[in-house]
Amino acid sequence: MTALTLVQARAMLIGDRLDLRALETAERLASAPLTIAVGARGRAVLFRYGAVVLFDIDPMEEAAFLAQLHPFVNEPLAQPEMETLTLRLDPQAAEGMDKDILV
Repeated sequence: MTALTLVQARAMLIGDRLDLRALETAERLASAPLTIAVGARGRAVLFRYGAVVLFDIDPMEEAAFLAQLHPFVNEPLAQPEMETLTLRLDPQAAEGMDKDILV
């Protein structure tokens, strides 16, 4: 298994709502849900109910992205709720959990 097959995912609830209309100028990879490129190779999936899911984003890129996103968050949480998960991309493997990694 190479490092390229592992992806770190972090889901965050950052506020009560996220104004996605204000982000219409961002280059979209998908629109439902809104998905945009972040940093060198990362992706962010944004939900209007205040949730953000980040994929393959290093800590510096994450901090910068969240700071840019802050003006569009209604009623931001003082301490965002977070969950993290490692994904292994392997088309030959059965789907499911392998210890603490989602395949």
